[in-house]
Amino acid sequence: MIHSVTVKSFNPQVEEEVTVSISGVEVTSYMPYGISFEPVEDKLYPVSIRFIVLDDLDMQEAQGTNIGFHRIENSFAYHVVGMFDYSKKTIDIGVEFELDEEVIDDLAWFDGKTVQILVDRIHIEFLDS
Repeated sequence: MIHSVTVKSFNPQVEEEVTVSISGVEVTSYMPYGISFEPVEDKLYPVSIRFIVLDDLDMQEAQGTNIGFHRIENSFAYHVVGMFDYSKKTIDIGVEFELDEEVIDDLAWFDGKTVQILVDRIHIEFLDS
């Protein structure tokens, strides 16, 4: 799924770290493949975003938690809270994000519910404009 993001900042200490704004929400993400050009801050770019889950997906029904990205301390990890659509394999936080089919295969009972998932990293890949 292609998203449009605005580059907010780069971390000079961690070459692969970039903070972007997706529909007004700032997310610190990781660029595992580097980048072939020099993006400019405050400019809009097309990107591919993928949630990385290192172990089993931790999905639970969210109660009283605001929809969106909730960064875990100063890490790349996030709790992502949104509406789960099992048939589309997405979580919607105001913007839809695809989830890997193999990690949600047996989670159909959460369909249509507001859920919270733990993602270890959010990978971002800048695409040629």
